[in-house]
Amino acid sequence: MNSRRQEWPERFWSDGFDRRTFLSRSEWETYLRRAPVRYTRSEKAHKMPPTRICGYCHRAGNKKNRLQLAHRISALNGVRYLALTPEFLDRQELLVWAHLKVCNRKIELAYPETLTYLKDHGIDRLPDFLPRVVQKDWRRLGP
Repeated sequence: MNSRRQEWPERFWSDGFDRRTFLSRSEWETYLRRAPVRYTRSEKAHKMPPTRICGYCHRAGNKKNRLQLAHRISALNGVRYLALTPEFLDRQELLVWAHLKVCNRKIELAYPETLTYLKDHGIDRLPDFLPRVVQKDWRRLGP
């Protein structure tokens, strides 16, 4: 067996989604087959240094229930139901420090709140490949 490590060729791809809000149809279909990674990029990348206080209950973290950077829009559901890019979901205004055990889930916006958030933040149209039920719920919000 050859003990010399063969180096990989130079990287030919780029990370990220070019600051897009939505995935393409083919990207979305890929994520439907395999769930997206549900952790945020490093805190350093977000310029959000760790805090000692939870953004939900306003109590300190501890060894049994530490704080972690949490998504306000569920990473899994934001990708699967709305075709949002992980890059969009990782925006600083959509992240908050919360306790891992309980507060993390409570900090997330529910489905209707997520749709409202998108509308309120200038999104006027969802990708046309999303399911009819999602499109119908979106139209109910009005212009």
